Amino acid sequence: MSYICRVINIKIKVMNKKSFEWLLIATACFLLGASLGSCEKGEILTDEELLYQECNSNYYDSEGLTGVYICIYGSLESLAMNPDAPYHHRKTAWSELGLTRDPLIYGGLSLGEGQCINGPCNVEIIPDPAGQPNAYQDDNGYWHLEYTGAKYFQAKLKFSLSKLGNSARPDIVTEYTSDKWLLAKDGFSFWSSRYNPLGSDYTNNFRTAIADTMVVVSIPPNEVEELVNASGQYYRDCNSPGCGIGPEPKSFSGVGHTTKAQFLYLPEMARVHDTIRAFFTTSFYNENFKEEIVETELKIIL
Repeated sequence: MSYICRVINIKIKVMNKKSFEWLLIATACFLLGASLGSCEKGEILTDEELLYQECNSNYYDSEGLTGVYICIYGSLESLAMNPDAPYHHRKTAWSELGLTRDPLIYGGLSLGEGQCINGPCNVEIIPDPAGQPNAYQDDNGYWHLEYTGAKYFQAKLKFSLSKLGNSARPDIVTEYTSDKWLLAKDGFSFWSSRYNPLGSDYTNNFRTAIADTMVVVSIPPNEVEELVNASGQYYRDCNSPGCGIGPEPKSFSGVGHTTKAQFLYLPEMARVHDTIRAFFTTSFYNENFKEEIVETELKIIL
């Protein structure tokens, strides 16, 4: 019995020894395979990947992504116009160049001193088709407008694509006036509402009062010391603060690089086929508040 136990014990020890040897061999093979795998991975890097690693190592800490991209592509201009470059690489490049839109889509870099992407800035002006669907332009450049009952007409302005500013509201401002000044020969009249705090009706849960009396306030001609431009600008003949010629109305570019300007259109003007020359001064600004100014004119026959 003792002999059998010793034999079994010896066999178990031999098996354990062999198992341990196999474990050592397996571990060595695994480590060797991992080492070979890493070597193979380094060997299959492309030239582009090697270049990126080198540029990233040499320039990222000192110059950031801009330095890395210049190292890889040669210049930001080359990167911005490279259709094969990754989109996020090109976007970084054109943002650094002061552009707000993809130059591959919107006409190139145009990196001169102007503020617009496609060269010199431009402003196109037409009567707003929404209010004047039948407007047409004659051979002399005058737009013919119908009188539809509204006491005004609108001009629609379309601006060149600007390099800078918020794409939702570019930094473009237009001031406008006209050659048409008006004087109310019969004076001015306007309606005024009167409210009785005790007797007026209320709406909107008693938060908004309803006027109980409407009166007409009239100013005779001899008391009128103000001329009104068709654009809404004024001139006051007096010597107190606020007198003289008032500021020109302003309109800011909105989404789509467009805006509108409004002008008076009275029935008396339509009866005599009056003409109006409207003048627009548009400023395209950049981040340093430098500007490119464009002067434009719209000629109208009412």
